[in-house]
Amino acid sequence: MRLADPWLRWFSPPSGTTPVVLCLAHAGGSASFFQNWPGHARELAVCAAQLPGRENRFLERPATSIDEVVGGLLGSMTWLGHRDYVVFGHSLGALVAFELARRLAAAGAPGPAALYVSGINAPHLPLPPPVFDLTPVDLIEYLLSLGGLDQEVLDNPALLDLLLPTLRADLQLFDGYRYQEQAPLSCPIRGLHGTSDHSVSAEGVHAWARHTTAGFAAHAFPGDHFFLVPQAEQVISWLDQDFSALRRDEGVIPRGH
Repeated sequence: MRLADPWLRWFSPPSGTTPVVLCLAHAGGSASFFQNWPGHARELAVCAAQLPGRENRFLERPATSIDEVVGGLLGSMTWLGHRDYVVFGHSLGALVAFELARRLAAAGAPGPAALYVSGINAPHLPLPPPVFDLTPVDLIEYLLSLGGLDQEVLDNPALLDLLLPTLRADLQLFDGYRYQEQAPLSCPIRGLHGTSDHSVSAEGVHAWARHTTAGFAAHAFPGDHFFLVPQAEQVISWLDQDFSALRRDEGVIPRGH
């Protein structure tokens, strides 16, 4: 296992047969968004994707397509053949997680035990209007409406100017996504959303059921699009419990393939 791979950041390296949760952040997010998760995870070692253009990869060109991101991650997942894992993605990260699981299935590679998609409607539904090319003022207003900007960033114009190009690049990945019909996944899918998130709907989240033959369930948490921040402990505890239930119900972890 290559723990120093630039595409992956391990917050709690696995030991023995400990299963892994591979986390993928929202547009503009980075691996460190999940750095506090190991403190709440009992069943899972925590690993997060680090896309180019941020943190330790700040000087690299941001990805220009979800396919490029999936390809980079696949080249880094050398632990697939001998370790059970689940994938968790939020917003843009959920689309990447979904396409990653589909690419693994198409290649006949070991798939995740479950796919957790957060803060996003099912991928076959119409996407919202593009936002990546909004003016700086309108883009900031849009982010504020989602709860996606900290006050310390707003109070620091230099930092805001530094972050906006990568954020726009990520939003372009999201806005440029085009769903292609394929066979449903053979792993369970779980849909998570915030009760005050106006960018998704309960119907849109439940529509993810179409993309699995192994069962779907949804769970709502208090909060807006970024409910993962205040609800981090509750989310990872729920994920731990859900994963344990899958193991108990199946006898073994249901690997997708």
